Parts: sequence; C-alpha cells; structure tokens
Amino acid sequence: MCRFQIPGQVIAKYIPTFIEYPPMQAGASFNVSDLKAKVEAAARTRTLTRALSVSKLAALVCKP
Repeated sequence: MCRFQIPGQVIAKYIPTFIEYPPMQAGASFNVSDLKAKVEAAARTRTLTRALSVSKLAALVCKP
C-alpha cells in the first residue's frame, strides 16, 4: 500500500495546477477508423496524381 501513497500525494499536489493552467492542446487519441480514412485519402491523392501525370505524359507523347 505504501507504493501507492507517495505517488498519490505527489499527484494530489499538482492537480490544482491543472485547473489553474489547463493543457494547451488536446490529448492524443488513436482511432483506427480515422487512421483508415487518412490512409485511404492518401491513396486516392496518390492515384489521382499518378493519373494526372500519365495523362500529361500521354498528351506530350501524342502531340503532332
């Protein structure tokens, strides 16, 4: 029980400072669906970029 008393006292000492000075940014969170959406968006962007590059290349090659 002694292992948890000292850290509890230290935490209790600093809790009022979190009320006076709240964190400046939101806490980090990990969400699989958000990650999946970001990966899919990056894949779409990459596919679109490649498609545009291929069409530009085709336009250059096919010029009379």
